[in-house]
Amino acid sequence: MKRRTTPSLAHSFLRAAFVLAGAWLLPFAAPPSTVALSEKAYNLVLKQGDPAPEFDVTALDGSRFTTADLKGKAVVLNFWFIACPPCREEIPRLNQLVEHFRDQPVVFIGLAADPPPLLTVFLKKNPFRYHVVPNATSIANRFGIDGAPTHVILDTQGRVVHFVRGAVKDVGTELRPWIERALAGSE
Repeated sequence: MKRRTTPSLAHSFLRAAFVLAGAWLLPFAAPPSTVALSEKAYNLVLKQGDPAPEFDVTALDGSRFTTADLKGKAVVLNFWFIACPPCREEIPRLNQLVEHFRDQPVVFIGLAADPPPLLTVFLKKNPFRYHVVPNATSIANRFGIDGAPTHVILDTQGRVVHFVRGAVKDVGTELRPWIERALAGSE
């Protein structure tokens, strides 16, 4: 007769931690039917020079942003979520970018997968100078985003200039020339 063992407290805790971590990653996960095509679909949705998908979002501070209203400004979109370590690590460098471009027509929008209460608590301890939009999974899906962090830069005409998927060594150095290019309205 086989003896049934009970999982240890540590084992139970680890299992719960993995379940919770999976729940945090779920908002950016591709639907099962598109998993095999996610990389290809991602590249098809975000080609340089294409107009950005339409969006109408409201940030935690009450600021409203629509694709049409952003024409004439360069736009930097950051798709992220709280439980993403690289997303959290790059916030100080992203804040430096906001400061660098403060006198120029650049709008920085952080599209978070998290709900407002979690973001409010997080942002009190970790200031993020972007306009932070909660519950932005539907916008991520519209852009074909299936991982975080992802940055999308739009030019003054609302066209995709550049995108960066995943963590990079120095996000500020990576994004700055593309933001300058977006300000010039070039592809």
